[in-house]
Amino acid sequence: MGVFIGFIIGYIIGTKSGPLDLDEIGQAWNEIKSSEELQAVVAGGADMALQMLKQGIGILSQVALKR
Repeated sequence: MGVFIGFIIGYIIGTKSGPLDLDEIGQAWNEIKSSEELQAVVAGGADMALQMLKQGIGILSQVALKR
């Protein structure tokens, strides 16, 4: 995934982008957004965030009970 993002950023910085080039970048981004790899990364990040939230709530409730 990082390779794709790096390619897009490098392409934008490394060239003088005209309207056609920007259209190509938009098409590439649409392909990346719909890729299973990106969807898996997003799902994994959401799961991780949910687990961290649950742990944080558990810690806060333990602290509140001790007071």
